[in-house]
Amino acid sequence: MYQDELVFKNLMFCLCGFTSLSCWSTEVDFGLGLGTQYGGVGGQLIIDQQQTKYFIALGIPGYSIGMKSVISDHQHHSWGLNAGVIDGIFSSDTQFAGVTYNYHFDGFENDGWELGLVAFYYREKEHKRLFSHIVDEEETGVGISFNLGYSF
Repeated sequence: MYQDELVFKNLMFCLCGFTSLSCWSTEVDFGLGLGTQYGGVGGQLIIDQQQTKYFIALGIPGYSIGMKSVISDHQHHSWGLNAGVIDGIFSSDTQFAGVTYNYHFDGFENDGWELGLVAFYYREKEHKRLFSHIVDEEETGVGISFNLGYSF
C-alpha cells in the first residue's frame, strides 16, 4: 500500500507541475519559407506571445534564432532581430546577425504569407580544402537578404 501512495503522490506532483505550464498565454506555431529567418530553405518553431514572436529556425543549409514584434496598429508590419549560421556545403561558413522588417499579408496574429527584408552583418570563413575546417581566409561585411514564408 505504501508503494502505491508514493507513486500516486509523485504522479500528482508531476501533473501539478505540467498544469501550471499550460496556464501560460503562449501559443506554439510553425512556419515554412526561405531566407535567413528560415535557415536557408526550412522551417520555424515559433513561440507566439501576443505582440511578439520568438523563433528557432532549421533549414538547408543553416539555422537561426530571432524575434519579431508588431510596429503598427493594423498589425501588418513587424520589426525584429535575427542571428544564425549558414553552413557552406563545400568551402565556406557564414555567421550573421541583423535587423529585420516583415510585412504580414493577413496580419501578424493570423496564419498567412509574410515577406521580409534583413539588413545584417556577416563573418564568412573560407575553407580552400574540400570538407576542411581549417580557415584559410576570413571576410566580414554587411548585406541584405529577402525572406518569404508562410506562418501556420
